[in-house]
Amino acid sequence: MKEQLTAKGCDVYVPPFRTREPKTLLYNWLEEFEAYREHIQEDSIIIGHSMGVPFALKILESTPVQSAYLVSGFMTNPINKFSEVMADFTDRQFDFPAITRNCKKFEIIHSDNDPYVPIEKTEELSKTLEAPITLIKNAGHFNTDAGFTEFPQLLEMIEQELPEQDPQ
Repeated sequence: MKEQLTAKGCDVYVPPFRTREPKTLLYNWLEEFEAYREHIQEDSIIIGHSMGVPFALKILESTPVQSAYLVSGFMTNPINKFSEVMADFTDRQFDFPAITRNCKKFEIIHSDNDPYVPIEKTEELSKTLEAPITLIKNAGHFNTDAGFTEFPQLLEMIEQELPEQDPQ
C-alpha cells in the first residue's frame, strides 16, 4: 500500500515501532513517533492496526489530522494472550472530546473472524467515536498469519479522500 500511495503523490511514513527494555512499550512507541511527528499535518491520514489503534487515539489527543482508519481496533483491553502488553495502551482514559475535535473522519474496519479482537471491542470504539464499522469477511486479524498481505478495501477508501491529480 505504501508504494501504491506514494505513486499517487502521497508522502507515506511507516514508523518501525519496536519493543525495547526497560521502558514501557507505549513509552517506546511515543519516543519513536517523535521522529515522524513533524510530518503529521491537518490534511494527514493515519492508519492504526490492532495495538496501533489505541496508540493512534493517544496521538490524536494532541494532533489534528484529516482522517483515521482504525483496523482491528479497540480502546479497552480485548483480553487475549497479548493482554499484558496491551495494558500499557488501554489502561488509561482517552480524551475523546479532543480526539474527535482533532480528527474530521473516522473509518473503523474489522473482520468477522478476528481471533484477537472481539467485535464487541470494535463496536465499543465505533459507538464512542460515532463512526461506522466496515466488516470484512474472513480477514482474521488483517495480518500475514491470516493470509492478508494486501488490503484493497482500505486502499480504495483512502484513494477516495485524495485530491484529484492533475493529468500531465
